[in-house]
Amino acid sequence: MQRLVAASIESGYLIIGCLGPIQKPLLPPTMSWDKMVDRPIGTQRIALGILFLTETLEITLEDYKVLRLLDIIRDVWALKRKGFTAIDAARLIGNVISCVQVCPWLQWCLHHLMEELKALLRSNAKRLQRTTHYRELFAEKDEKWLDPKGKSYARYILLNRSYMNEMWSCDNITYFSIGVREEVEYIKTACEEHMSGEFRWKRAISHIVLREPDAWMRQDASTKWGCGGYCAELKFWWLIPWSEFGDEIVQGIKD
Repeated sequence: MQRLVAASIESGYLIIGCLGPIQKPLLPPTMSWDKMVDRPIGTQRIALGILFLTETLEITLEDYKVLRLLDIIRDVWALKRKGFTAIDAARLIGNVISCVQVCPWLQWCLHHLMEELKALLRSNAKRLQRTTHYRELFAEKDEKWLDPKGKSYARYILLNRSYMNEMWSCDNITYFSIGVREEVEYIKTACEEHMSGEFRWKRAISHIVLREPDAWMRQDASTKWGCGGYCAELKFWWLIPWSEFGDEIVQGIKD
């Protein structure tokens, strides 16, 4: 077993890593040697922040990431709160982005959040432009392009980190829109379902591997009759009435 694991690590290193000694490569490797040898061997493994489940060939997240996102929502984005700052929005968006690899349906929640964050940053910039300190920062000129190659004489180099920090740390508050409130509530519900075990965030490994399809199909559905579709390349079509799915499905569509 030890030889099998060692051979697997070495082959992976040679294929996607760098040439040179495995413990002291010539260039920064794409595989971390210490993580490969220090972690226990088992059916579950953490890599790049993702938990791989080899028994079911699925990926998921460690619960602490979902719990962290849920705590942020309960603390900053609760119903009793009326507004948020740029840092609040950036922290929420960063946590959502860290989850979308195994929970891709959450990525659609980012649209309203990103738009609100961009609007808030623009508002912060306009607000700060009226301050003397901010105007002085904007008056600084970038002279780096005048320097000879390989040497630096310029006193000011844009983008100036100072006024970027001012924009992000500005305490200007944006009030919750209906869209943002709905998205946050949806994310909260999804987090609670994961933590309770009702609907765990998992994704089949086969779904994240890019594949070239042999054929494309098209389909559509009607609320009155059923669904159907066709595939021209494979030369077949289908029609299925809702009644074949059972009375519960039929009643649900009607409702």
